[in-house]
This record gives sequence, structure tokens and C-alpha cells, in this order.
Amino acid sequence: MFGAYFGLAASYILGKPTKGTENEVNIVSDITSLIGTLFLWIYWPSFNGGQQAANSDQQQRAVVHTILALCAATMGTFAASSYFNPSHKFRPVDIQNATLAGGVAIGVTCNL
Repeated sequence: MFGAYFGLAASYILGKPTKGTENEVNIVSDITSLIGTLFLWIYWPSFNGGQQAANSDQQQRAVVHTILALCAATMGTFAASSYFNPSHKFRPVDIQNATLAGGVAIGVTCNL
């Protein structure tokens, strides 16, 4: 509940964007989303491992598998992002989406 009300209060205080298009690149939004991706890297393994019994092999396996899935998704996207981008540069949006996809993909089967 706190997160929902905090998000509503933050969006009310920040207000509507003053100008620009919906797809415009903004350095503030890129930095904010990269900080969110960092939080995913920190907390997602404990989220998946917290579903298992404390100090069990399954809990350790869940944390290790989640970290491996995040690494594999992110490293694969680093290579693909620079290869498929016409200017051969990394796109932060691709990396952020890959981190989220890697965590979601391993979420159900992390302890197997």
C-alpha cells in the first residue's frame, strides 16, 4: 500500500511534463531507470530465494540461478544491442528490459 500511495504522491508533486514527445530521450529518466535496474540486480535474487526454506540447498540454488539468469540475459543483450543498433552503440533501454526479462524468466524455476 505504501508504494502505491508514494507513487501517487510523487507523480502529483512532479506534475505533467512541460514539453516534448513521448519517445524523447531524457537523461533524467535514463538515470532513474538505471537506478531501478540496479535495485533489480540487488533484490531480485533475495526475492526468488526468499520463497524457499531458510539456509536450505534450494534457497542457495535459487539465488545462484537467479544471478546466472540476470547475467546471461544482460550480457547477451549487450552484444545484441550493439550489433543490431545502426550506430553500434549500447541502448540503456535494451539492457534494462533484458534485466527484467532474465529475472522474470527464472522466477518460477529458480530452485530446480
